[in-house]
Amino acid sequence: MESQVTSEAYSVLEQTGQIVPYGIDLVQARDVWDANRDGVVDAGAPTGANRTLCIIDSGYYQGHEDLPNAVGGYSQVDDDWSRDGNGHGSHVGGTITAENNPYGVVGVTPERSIFTSLNSLTIPVRQLTLPIWWMLSAAVGMLARMWSA
Repeated sequence: MESQVTSEAYSVLEQTGQIVPYGIDLVQARDVWDANRDGVVDAGAPTGANRTLCIIDSGYYQGHEDLPNAVGGYSQVDDDWSRDGNGHGSHVGGTITAENNPYGVVGVTPERSIFTSLNSLTIPVRQLTLPIWWMLSAAVGMLARMWSA
């Protein structure tokens, strides 16, 4: 498979130490918050700051250096929403909000807050009522969930 990382993304890697995944430029995210491509969020750019995203997925690994700490969470599996049983929820969280720092990758909206819900990836849709209610009561501005077919 041919590499999809642009030479422009590699130049940012040299400046900041992190990779800009091709999907970030594919959805034109840096056109919004880093128009001059210096690897720094532009002053006054709309980044999603002060907005909270809820991820209903397999969990969210709080200890990862590139993921922002979640502002809260809920688990339908056990008492620990701050772990990820198979990595999928953390991957989704990182794609959206990975920090703009010298590590790993940068996400689509690197200054957004995370609110997470740990669920089995095979949970029936009818059982999502409680996490969605919890998300709404926390005034979360955006919901992300991967449903299986």
